[in-house]
Amino acid sequence: YYFGSFLIIPYSITIHTFLSFKLKMNQNNNSNETQSLSLETIGSLRKEFISNKQNIIAYNSVAVSTFPETIINQNILNTTDFVFSNEIEGASLAATSQKSSGRCWIFACLNLLRVDLCRKLNLSTFEFSQNYVYFFDKLERANYFFESIIETADKEINDRVVEFLLSAPLGDGGQWHYFVE
Repeated sequence: YYFGSFLIIPYSITIHTFLSFKLKMNQNNNSNETQSLSLETIGSLRKEFISNKQNIIAYNSVAVSTFPETIINQNILNTTDFVFSNEIEGASLAATSQKSSGRCWIFACLNLLRVDLCRKLNLSTFEFSQNYVYFFDKLERANYFFESIIETADKEINDRVVEFLLSAPLGDGGQWHYFVE
């Protein structure tokens, strides 16, 4: 990033620069006096940062990846067994797929319920209507949206709550408690 003719460095370098600066200032000055951060000092700290190969590796990693991706411990990931040894007895039903419809939470909950239902009713196959649950979920979301808009009718359009409500009135996705309720 550039600010005028001066290179502004990403946050990973910025944090290092700030901590190095504070450490040097504390070593040079034991008073509580406020110190300024000059362009010369930033340049010096940047050169110090770049001279360390580990910093460059970390910098390059963060520059092309998201931060969470860069902090994953690959040793733990590579030794994790993703094969499940616990199976639900009588659960020979193939899971239904939502494809890309944004209703995975509905499918997961209904898949869980249908195993028990098939066992109790001695059925070899059965599928709940995901659309039924989806319709009533959207109906409830619409009701919540309209009730919230009525409650905020006296607010300005740029009020943070109103802006939030208008940003995604019906939203997508859900969670277990949506299904249970």
